[in-house]
Formats: sequence, structure tokens, C-alpha cells
Amino acid sequence: MDPDFVERRRVGLENFLLRVASHPVLSNDKILYHFLTEADSRLRALSATFRVRNPDKRFMEMKHYSDELQSHTSQLLRARAIVRTFSFKGMTNKLFGQEAPEQREARLKLLEELIAEGEDDVKEKTVECEEHVEKAWVDMQRFKEQKDKDLREALINYAVMQISMCKKKSEAQLQRLKSRWSQRSTISHNALLAQLSPSFFRVFPKPPPREEYLAVSMSTNAVIMNGDEDEQFEAFVATHAGALQSSGIPVTYWRSLHHKITSEIYDAGEVFGIMQYEQDDDEKKKDNPGAGVRCKVIVTRDSGLQTSEPTSVFLVDHAWTYRVDHAREQLEQIPGLLPRMAALMGLDFHGEAPDPDTVELVMDLMWKYNQTYHISQGSAEVKVPVWYIMDEFGSQVQHSDQPSCGMAPFFYVQGQLAYTVLWPLQDLQEGDEVTRDYTYGETNPLVKQCRLLPWKPADLDGVSSVTTEPSDSYYETIAQENKEQLPLEIQPHTVPEDKILKVYSEMSQVTNNLTHPRFQLTEDEEEADIIWGYNHIKDYRKLSEERPHVMLNQFPCESLVTVKDCLAAVARRVKGGPAPDWLPETFNLQTELPQFTRHYQLRQQRGEDNHWICKPWNLARGLDTHITNNLDYIIRQRESTPKVVCKYLEDPVLFNREEVGAVKFDIRYMLMLRSVQPLRLYAYNVFWLRFANRPFSLDHFDDYQKHFTVMNYAEGVELKQVHYDDFIPMFEKQYPQYPWKEVEEKLFKAFKELFQAASSRPAPYGICAYPSSRAIYAVDLMLKWSRGENGERIMQPQILELNFSPDCARACLYHPSFYNHMFQTLFLDQPEQCPVTQIA
Repeated sequence: MDPDFVERRRVGLENFLLRVASHPVLSNDKILYHFLTEADSRLRALSATFRVRNPDKRFMEMKHYSDELQSHTSQLLRARAIVRTFSFKGMTNKLFGQEAPEQREARLKLLEELIAEGEDDVKEKTVECEEHVEKAWVDMQRFKEQKDKDLREALINYAVMQISMCKKKSEAQLQRLKSRWSQRSTISHNALLAQLSPSFFRVFPKPPPREEYLAVSMSTNAVIMNGDEDEQFEAFVATHAGALQSSGIPVTYWRSLHHKITSEIYDAGEVFGIMQYEQDDDEKKKDNPGAGVRCKVIVTRDSGLQTSEPTSVFLVDHAWTYRVDHAREQLEQIPGLLPRMAALMGLDFHGEAPDPDTVELVMDLMWKYNQTYHISQGSAEVKVPVWYIMDEFGSQVQHSDQPSCGMAPFFYVQGQLAYTVLWPLQDLQEGDEVTRDYTYGETNPLVKQCRLLPWKPADLDGVSSVTTEPSDSYYETIAQENKEQLPLEIQPHTVPEDKILKVYSEMSQVTNNLTHPRFQLTEDEEEADIIWGYNHIKDYRKLSEERPHVMLNQFPCESLVTVKDCLAAVARRVKGGPAPDWLPETFNLQTELPQFTRHYQLRQQRGEDNHWICKPWNLARGLDTHITNNLDYIIRQRESTPKVVCKYLEDPVLFNREEVGAVKFDIRYMLMLRSVQPLRLYAYNVFWLRFANRPFSLDHFDDYQKHFTVMNYAEGVELKQVHYDDFIPMFEKQYPQYPWKEVEEKLFKAFKELFQAASSRPAPYGICAYPSSRAIYAVDLMLKWSRGENGERIMQPQILELNFSPDCARACLYHPSFYNHMFQTLFLDQPEQCPVTQIA
């Protein structure tokens, strides 16, 4: 019989039975119940066959094996049956006759008793089965009814929600279209919603007293009078009061701001307009290329704008929100973005396809329009600053030292949207210009002049570019900000040779890899002899008073070498002013912006390379790091997070990767600081290497895989692994005139000079000489080509940064005894038993 025909009939019968079982009347019929529950041989003969289109090979192999096993077993049983016919008992019966009648009767009686017992068991099990089927049937019916009920309720709720959302969306869209239609008379493009969630880089003060904003609520009932919305407003204030106050938005405007945000009212077009005017020749030379016409925003409403009016607050949309490392990609791929940005910046571009030259111009000019915020919560990647460009209206508000309006970014938490808020600082009449202060809050006139350079060229001939070590107040301020309580003076403690030291650590790399017999892990911090922590210790004074001999894995004031601006400041002690040869030229953008700006201008006048790299003070892994020769770009970085700017190595020593070409690489050494007074510093003989993935060249500085080497945290990129033992002969083959031992001597000399400088003064001006402290630091460095005293070409080490509590995953993976060596050197004073080199 055709198996397909049988399968179709089986499926049809199954569907028929399901329909009958679902029928409210037929499902209770006794015949159906008997048909489904009767243990008839015909029902037992039914079997279900399911076909799988693409069966798993493993299951097919198992099936073949079971079939063969069944065949072999059947053959064995047949053979056994044949053998049994020739059993000894059968042969005796044939030879000596059958068993006696009494024996046969006894056996039959026993067999009848067994049959009777079996029938009783079958009846009992049948009753149990029927009871189980009845209960199962009831449960199935209840489940089906509940399922239908739940599905019905879910569909009803979904329909109600969709209808409600459509109504709200329609109302909001209608209101938005009305308000933006009024704006379109003065603004050439509609605004776009901000796309990322910010948090201000400011310290939020305490919210205003409840009675203060309730008074505002009562005075502006003309805007909102609904009780539910009053509760919404109170929740709005409770969530955003700190941000509103830090932005300087007067309390008078809060209720109206809440109303406009929740109702999506963009009514700036009813009050303001954009006026175009021709630039004179001098302005054309100073301003954007191609921008012969400039714009400014003026008040167009007949009644002007009054600060006392609670509704005198306006929302400004953000046309483009992005992070810098995605800017080029978005300009090239998002339809309409490049033409819009070009038009906003006054560039002559009328095409649709991305033009590389126009993309470069936009990326250069966008720093005249960029604004920024950053997220204060989350991972390091999430905290990278966000940049945005306001819409055509907001971007045309010009600078003034006496601004007529205030503007500040604002993030609406409930809606997860970012806006810019505009409000008047003084009463404005029709025709008055709307201006804002591009350097809001800056009190230093020289710094203000430098910060305005992207828009107002200035003469800095009288400014010195020389940088020296900062004054003592600089270090005292850092100590106050770090809130470190320095330890009391204690006597050094000697560890007995036979003592087992108990180690407390929350770091899995330590607990999983520390196996030396002289150390025992403990989960009780109070009984520990060694505390190996991940977070920075703040109260050293308490530890020195209560547990002076507990050893730690960090030093007080060690941030002087682990934070980039402090590292640059301390390094200037080596030569008594200028940076040492092993550190790139470095400027602190927060405190040395005028000196850097002047230095940049002098290099430009001399025709020297002017590529610089901006780095956050206290982030690693290349996060929020920017390479550019655009002065506007560098100056604006000061507005995001505290940064240093270092001379980019335009002529680094490269490593030839056969499959790629000549690429950048950096080297990581592990340094062990045993003590400060006297200075005892060790370097682990094993070092680690990181490589770029694309050939080096001085272009496309937003190409991460060309200009950066940290690939072990990036997704979807190759991580080149070369062991140090393999690297050394490969390096010496590529550079036969530069033996690695000579290069390493220069590295160790640089490490020694750095820690000598950092320990040359007492805390807080240097690393604190606390006898119970130990530490390991990861120092990242590169090599660059330089000139020696006789003009010969030499390799010069360049220290990039030092990291506290570094990631030692690779060290533990390839060198399982890594932490044993660290602890032996630092806590047992046994460096001679470890692969380390004492360099100080």
C-alpha cells in the first residue's frame, strides 16, 4: 500500500477525532468515550508515523543500529527455540513417557491460580487507567477553556492598547505637524529627535523645595489644570530637578517645559525667525569655506519675548546625534544626512550620493556646530561622550559675551529623548537677536579666548607655549578630589619565613591562579594578611591605625602615575621642566589650553607635523580617544570629559606582518613596586604585544584598526597573538642593527626615571612611602624613530600610560604561575626565584 496514502488517511482521521472531541455535545457521547478508552486490539494496532524532511544523521544511524540489533536478537531467539526442543527434559519424556496425571493436575491448578491473579491485576489496572483517563480528560477540557479565555483576553488587551496608542500618536502627530508647520516659515528643515540617552557632566545640586515648584504650579494653571497632570508634573520635577537646576533653567519655566515636552509642542517658529545677511570680505576669510551668506536668529513676534511669561521656554530638536567613531560611517550611509549637514554648514553640495570630499569638509566643519553630553551610568563604553548638532534653528544662534538667551541640553527620562532648551535671559523686542554664550561658565579671559577660536580667530603671540611642573596646589587639589586619607607613619614589618599568609581578594584572576604554598586564600577580610583589591582604597589612615601590618596591593597617591595628566606633570621633574625624551609632548586641556594652542600655532608656522591624540585622563583601551590635526576638534574636546592631548607619533617603529604589511604595535610590561623608600622596582621578564591590523599611514585617523592596537576588547576584529619569545628573533631579523637587549635597557631606564621622579617628593606630591603597600602596574609603550646626539637614527621608547589593577587574563592563560611570581616578589622578597629583573 502507498505510504503517502496511509499518511493522508491517518492525518484525516486525527483531524476528525480532534473536531469531534472539541464538539460541546459529541465530546460527551458514550460511544466516543468508549471508542477512545477501550483497550481493543484494533486500537492497539494503530500506530502513528511521522515523516521528517531532513532527519538528523545521528538518529538515522541509531535507527539502523536498532534495526540490526532487533534482527540479530530475533535470529538468536529462533535458534534458542530450536535448541530448547532438544532439551534434556524433552528427551526423557520421549524416552520414558509423559509426566503423571497428578503432577499435570497440580501444574494446571497452579496455572489457573496464576491466571486468576493476573486477571485481578488487569482489572485493577484497568480501573486505575480509566480513572486516570477521566481525570486527564477533565484537565484537558479545563486547560482548553483557560487557554481560549487567556487568548481572548490577550487579543482584547492588545487591540485596546493598539487603539489607544494610535489615538495618542495621531493626536501628538497632529499637534507636532501644526507646530512645525508654523516653524517652517522660518526654518528650512524639520527637526529630528535625539537618539541617545544622556546624563550631564555636571554635579547636580539638591532639588528646590517642594513649595517652590508648587508655587510655580499654582501660578501657571493657565497651562495645565488637570489633577492627573499635576501629579505627572510633580513626578517630572522629582526626576529632573537636579538637571534643570544645573542647566540654569528658571523654576518659572518648569511647568511649561513639562507641558511642551509631553505634548511635543515645538512653537519656536511662532516667536523667532532666521535672517540671512552677506558676510564682508574679512569674515569670509575667517569663516567656513563657501559660506558667503550668514544667518542669525531674531525675534519676529510683535509682542516680543518676556522673561516673566511662564511659557517663554522653547524646545530645539537635534538634527544629528552620534559618537565620533561612527560619524564618517553615518554620513556615508544614512540617506539625506550628508546633504542636510552640508546645507546646515553652508557647503555647496547638491548631490545625493556621498562625496568623499564633502564628507571630509563636514567632518572638519562640524566642530563649529557640535554640542556634547555624556552618560554617567553604565559601562566604560556607554560613558563615551555623545555629540550632537542642533537643527537649522538652534545651529544658527550666534555667540555673544552678553547673551540674550540661555540654551542647555536636557534629557527627558520618561520619553528617553534629548532636547535643547532655550529661554530668555532678558526681555526681547521684535527684531532683537537671539544669542547665547558658547563658553558658558568660563571665567578665565585667556581660556575663553582660546575656547572661542573655532568661531573667533585671536592673536596669541603674547602667550608662552612653555609648560612646567604644576604648583603644589595642583597636587593638593587632586588629593582632595580623590578623598584619600593618608596613613600614619608605621614601622616596616618583616614576615616570618615559616608563616602562611592569608590572602583576601575578590578578583577571580587571583583566586583561580594563586597556588603558591606560602599563601592561603580566605573569604574573611578581617583575618587576611594581604588584601588584594580591585577598587581604590580611600581610608589608609584607618588601616594604618587598626591593621598596620596588613599588606595591600596599592600605594596612597599612586594616581600620580596612573592618571594621564598627573603622569605628564610628574614626568617633568626628570628634566626640571620640559617632558623627558620617553614621554610624548603632553598638555592638560583643562589647565594648559592656552599653552597648547600657542604650541600648535608655532608648529604650524614652522611646517611641522601637527597630528595630536586626545585621551581621557582616566580611561584605557582606546576609549574616547581621538587623532586629528584639526585645532577646532581638539579645543572642543575640552567640553566633553577631562582630557590630555599628546603629540601623535608620526614616525613609529613598525612591525612587518607578512599577511598585512608594516603595522603599529605596542608593548606591555608588568612592573612590581615593592617599596618607595627605598625605591625597589622590578619588571617581569615576560612582556605582551598588541598589533594593528592594517598598514600604518598618516591618514584616515578614524580607522581604528590602522591607528590603534587594542583589539582584544573590540568585536569582529582579528587579534594578532605573538609570544615574546617568538617576537624577539622576529624583531631582530627586521631590525638587525637594534638588538632587543639594548632596546630593553632603554625601556628599563625610562621606568626607573619615572618612579624616581614620582617618589622624589612626599605625599601628596609623590607616591606615599607606606611600608605595607605593594603594587603591580601595567605600562604600555611604543617605540619611535628619533635622532641621537650624533645625528644617528635611534629607537626611542615612548611611555603611553600606566594602569592600576591591570587585566592579567592573557598573563594567567599563557603563564599560569604569573600571580605566584608576583606574590613571591612582592610579599616574600624572593625575586631571585622568579623571572623578574630589578631595575631600581
